[in-house]
Amino acid sequence: LGSVDYHVLVLSRDKAHLFHAVDDRLLGELKGGFPFENKYWTSNADLVTTSKGQDNQARQYYLA
Repeated sequence: LGSVDYHVLVLSRDKAHLFHAVDDRLLGELKGGFPFENKYWTSNADLVTTSKGQDNQARQYYLA
């Protein structure tokens, strides 16, 4: 069998990173559009624990 090329997408609440690997070796992080920053992520509990806050978060995301 030949070598296997693949990408690994790493997600967190505030960022997304994309890595390129071959077989069992990580070659590096891809930079074209990555790391992606989630500009709508907040650590403010009031904005994410109430239904109104969640509606506002969704509205900001979809209307951006």
